[in-house]
Order: sequence, then C-alpha cells, then structure tokens
Amino acid sequence: MPCKTGGVFEAAKEIVVEIVSGEGGDDSKMFAAELASAYERYAKSAGLGVEVLAARDGHVRLGVTGESPWAMFRHEPGRHVCQRVPATESRGRVHTSLVSVAVMPARPTPSPLREEDIEVETCGGHGPGGQHQNKTDSAVRMRHVPTGIVVFINGRSQHANRREARRVLAARVSSAAREQAEKGQSEGRLAQTGGGRRGDKVRTYNFANGRVTDHRLGRKTRQIGRVMKGDFRLILGD
Repeated sequence: MPCKTGGVFEAAKEIVVEIVSGEGGDDSKMFAAELASAYERYAKSAGLGVEVLAARDGHVRLGVTGESPWAMFRHEPGRHVCQRVPATESRGRVHTSLVSVAVMPARPTPSPLREEDIEVETCGGHGPGGQHQNKTDSAVRMRHVPTGIVVFINGRSQHANRREARRVLAARVSSAAREQAEKGQSEGRLAQTGGGRRGDKVRTYNFANGRVTDHRLGRKTRQIGRVMKGDFRLILGD
C-alpha cells in the first residue's frame, strides 16, 4: 500500500523528493545520488518538471512540478535497501546499504493578508507628543484573527502607523506560517523514513541478481538496469 497522506499531498502541484543516505557508508551516499538521478529521469519521462534543489554528501532534494506529481511518487517514501559489491570493495563482498526517501508538498508561499482576517483598533498614543497623540487616537493595534498575532504601533500619524502595523503583521504571520510548515515537513519526513535505520523496507535493489523487489506492492523485476534509468513502471506496474 502507498504511504497514507492527507489531501494536501494529492492536490499539490509541486512536491519535494528528499533522498538521504543512511547505514552503509560511502556506498549509501553513492546509491542516494544514483536513486536521485533515476527519479529525475522518471519524472521527466512523464513530462513533469524536475530541479535539483540541493545535493551534498548523500543528501539530495528534488523539486518536482506538474499535474499530480504525488501520484507518481506516492510509493517511494520509506527505506530503500541496496545490495551490491561497491566499487571500493577489493574482496568482492556484497554490502548492504540504506537510503531513506521522503516525499512532501513544497513549502507554500505565504498568502497575502486578507482584510476579513484583520481587526484594527485605534487608541491614544504615549510618549513624546503624547497630548497630540491622545487627542487623535493615532496609535494602532492590529490583530490577525486566525493566528491571534497582535502588532501595536505608536506614532504621531495614524495612517503611517496603519501601514507599518500591516507590514509588521504580514512579516510575523508569514514567519509563523513558515515555522508551522517546516514543523509539519519535519514530522512528516520522520514518519515516512523512521529516522534512517534498518527495519521495514519499501524496496530492495539487489544488483548481484539484477532484481528489484517492492515489498509493499509484492512485485519484482529482474530489469534493475532499466529501473535505475528511471523506468519505475516496471516495478510499480502503473
């Protein structure tokens, strides 16, 4: 069964596919890069846009855009096992390494503030020039109702205070939205990968036998070369 998700995944027009090396040392890092390249070819074969967002030391992040990218990558989250004789192995021993894959919606661009979500109060100001401020109610308290974030600006001009309050409020709301999105991605990533340790496997790539086994779907193929060139339909069957 594919990884269970909410509607936000299925509706996303842009996703991030994150491939991270785990146990297995250098060969795990090499396999992470190879799997990322295979995913690039897989996405392009379906007419999706794909961009390498980051690639360093066994950690690759791909941005995939287009119509329903989640549908193509819904089976990928979890632990992928690589079994082969690494190029650096002088004794011909088969090594087992691990990479973790997470598939998340791209971080959304914060929406502009909506007028119906803002409450504004004016009141007398304080400090230098206070008499004038108190008479004209120049100070502005602006509240973002959905988040409860409040900004108070105290100056001589109510119009200037309103502009500044809106600017500061927009920045704080955007910051809160980013923090929430990053927290959600972090929790989702951990739920999908289990922290990168051995355990439940999504798929095993056995290079010695030329076989790929998908443990969730119960499917196998002996055309590992084609899979690693991006033809994941051989193992996914859709």
